[in-house]
Formats: sequence, structure tokens, C-alpha cells
Amino acid sequence: MSKLGIIGVLFFGYSMFAAAQNLEITSEQGHRLNETLKYCGWCHGPTGEQEVSMAPRLAGQSAQYLQNQIENFTTHRRDNPNAKNLMWMAVKRLDKDLIPYVTQFYSEQQTRPFTNVDEELVLEGREIYHKGIPSKNVMGCTFCHGPEAKGLGAFPRLASQDRYYLIGQLHDWQHGYRAYADPMPGFAKALDNHEIKALAEYLTSL
Repeated sequence: MSKLGIIGVLFFGYSMFAAAQNLEITSEQGHRLNETLKYCGWCHGPTGEQEVSMAPRLAGQSAQYLQNQIENFTTHRRDNPNAKNLMWMAVKRLDKDLIPYVTQFYSEQQTRPFTNVDEELVLEGREIYHKGIPSKNVMGCTFCHGPEAKGLGAFPRLASQDRYYLIGQLHDWQHGYRAYADPMPGFAKALDNHEIKALAEYLTSL
């Protein structure tokens, strides 16, 4: 499916998208949805492919994962600094009846790998992602995130994600934030800074 809109989505375009997904949307909801996507687009980009470094790419994430994260922001389970400072307030702007449309929209968008990567780090990161680090009893990442890092159900897509966002999340787990998200806190704490950087570099290149 082609990307919809340049910033936000015109109601006519989104109504066709909603019909294809068996979602019904009224004209009034379409207007509110358009405003919501414009608001999200300031940081995440018009189609969720990011405008601000450190903001995650939403394009290509599963609707289930995105809905779970909205819930975690709403209930303050996601307690890392960026969540507290930005997302706790941002999710208050989301009407509950629009959440299925917002998450479905981003799940249908395409994303592209970053091309300005350090190839040596990419090779190191690929090894960690697929094989883990046996000397540290660290498993590979494919079981939860898939062999191509495209995510599985409630587990997020990591492929083509912003490297700085990935590094930041791993550091947050190291510092005790988002403790509910097993097994990530233990995984993150086992990695040193170079391994974190390599893993992020690999994932951003996919």
C-alpha cells in the first residue's frame, strides 16, 4: 500500500484506507485523525519515518505493539525520561476511539534502512543479533524480534530503527527504567557500550 499524505492524512485518503482495513470512520473522526497525525508528525515524521533524532520510527510497527505502548505511556509503566517528559503528555491528546486508526495507519507505512552506517560495527552487531554473546549467557534476538528484525506481534520491529533511539532504550534498561519489559533489562545490562553501539548500527542498517 502506498504512503498516505505528506503531513497527516486527508480524510478522503484515509477513508479509503480505513475501508480497506474494514474500519469505519466518520467525517468528524477523519478531521480529528488528521490533526492527531499532524501532531505526531512533528517528531515521528508524516508517515512515522521520523523527523527528530532520538524519536523512534513508528512506520512498520505492528498495530498491536503500538497499542501496547500507548497503554504503557497512559498508565506510566514506560517511565524512562523521554516517556515522562514527552509521551505521558502526548498520549493525553489521543482520543481512545482514534487509537485503532492511528496504529493501523503507522503499521501500514513503509520504512527504509539508514545508509550512513559503519560497516565494521554492522558486522559485529549482526553477530550479536543472530548469535548472542555466549560468554555472557546472552541469547540472540531472533526469537522475539524475528530473523529480519521486523518484529513479531507484540514485539517491536527493530529493523531500520533510529540508532540513537535504540542506544537510548538499552541505556534506559541498564539504569532500571521500563523494568516490566522482560527480558530486556537483563539483556541490556549484560552489554557494554561498544556492543550496544554495534547492535544499534546493525539494526539501523536493515
